[in-house]
Amino acid sequence: MSGQIHDLAIIGGGITGCSIARDAAGRGLSVFLCDQADLAGAGSSASMKLVDGGLHHVDQLALGSLREGLKEREVLLRSAPHLVRPLRLLLPYRNRTVHKTMLRAAMFAYDHLAGRRTFPPTRMLDRSDGAIGEVLRDEFAGAAEYSDCRVDDARLVVANAMDARGRGASINPRLRCVIAERDGRAWRLSLGASDSDRRFVVRARSLVNATGPWTVDVLNHVIDASRSVRVRLVKSTHVVVRRLFGHDRAYALRATDRRIVFVIPHGDHTLIGTADEDFHGDPGSVEADNVEIAYLLSTVGAYFRQPVLEDQIAWSWAGVRAIRDDGSAKPRPSDGDGIIEEDGGEGRAPLISAYGGRITTSRRLAERVVDQIGKTLPVGKAWTSQATLPGGGFEVDGMTSLAGALKAAYPFVDDPWARRLIGSYGTRAQSILSGARSPGDLGRTFGADLTEAEARYLVREEWARTAEDILWRRSKLGAHFSAAEAAALEDWLAEQGLGALSATIAGAR
Repeated sequence: MSGQIHDLAIIGGGITGCSIARDAAGRGLSVFLCDQADLAGAGSSASMKLVDGGLHHVDQLALGSLREGLKEREVLLRSAPHLVRPLRLLLPYRNRTVHKTMLRAAMFAYDHLAGRRTFPPTRMLDRSDGAIGEVLRDEFAGAAEYSDCRVDDARLVVANAMDARGRGASINPRLRCVIAERDGRAWRLSLGASDSDRRFVVRARSLVNATGPWTVDVLNHVIDASRSVRVRLVKSTHVVVRRLFGHDRAYALRATDRRIVFVIPHGDHTLIGTADEDFHGDPGSVEADNVEIAYLLSTVGAYFRQPVLEDQIAWSWAGVRAIRDDGSAKPRPSDGDGIIEEDGGEGRAPLISAYGGRITTSRRLAERVVDQIGKTLPVGKAWTSQATLPGGGFEVDGMTSLAGALKAAYPFVDDPWARRLIGSYGTRAQSILSGARSPGDLGRTFGADLTEAEARYLVREEWARTAEDILWRRSKLGAHFSAAEAAALEDWLAEQGLGALSATIAGAR
């Protein structure tokens, strides 16, 4: 590949980096993306699993940010209805007339700023609703029920990467950028494979730093930048407990410090989060701690009839995100829409650092970044607001019929299996089962309903290399696997030679 030069190189394979790669490739740019680990291997798979309009923006009167979040919520739902699904949430209120009146006003704004009516409107519920009377303490008179969406965060990242690759982008997880230097009007990236001593060089006309909590570290130690940026790292903690209620709605609970803690059905469990606090340390080794866990459990306990105890926790996780550090105690409302910092100038190869966004507004942040690149390189028109992601080419309410069609085509697939496959792969689920007439045709079953055919698909099409990639980020079956089953899957990957990086990195030399 000697002599090839890309229009754009991206460091970082989270939701921001992969969304930028997709947008840019679709606008005619040649794109190279690398990440030191797996796609969505850090903060993008450690989220609250929500695509939300941003209810907290109502309190801050940040109506512009609220409007953008509500708009993007619908765009993502239409683009990936298998990964982004409507969710009804309950925001409880005590028996206070003023509180109820203010809540009605906030919900009115939430409904009307959303514009389109894809979602059902907000409604006010009293204690006759079982989700209130049977679950919440007596002091809560009712709740506002409103809509947002749940999301499979890691799979959304992979879907963006797949679409980018389909449009010509070179997507390279487990390829670390060691140094990026300006070489005239271009960038020269020196890269190292994480699983071997192989080295590569890539050249690009522009560079995007989309490394999230590593933004400053990469600017200071990897990229030849003229200046750094000031960021603040925030750690978000989540816990998963055994199922707390039988219905399929979620709760948005306002804590004593005014932050909102969400309680969401999560398969056979319940997800609780988030507890946010400033973070100082290595984002790669972040863990939930007892203080944050206690905060979450005590907040739920202040609302629910039955307390949630520490021994109910099945597992927990924490993620770190970067936000603007302007010296204020609270981030600006607009910072959740993402921050773009440019380092360039006349005759110098442009550099953009993009950070601080969230899953909900990731598509729009990517669009803004590519618009910025368009000031120095010719780019096509913005396009992602009307496009579907891989597997998402069906109606928002079409998952049930799609699962039914899958069962009809493959009678040995039962309903839970079909729903999981459609919920993960959408219209692409059939490519995993293609040609099979019985479960045996799919090869070995490693555990739960994960077959050899699905594992091969994930390695071939979705860059999976380890059991962790497959179980916790791609299939979400990790909680259903024993340690022995996970180890057997890892052994199988090694036996197949599937854990090694491809001998040739597309776009590198």
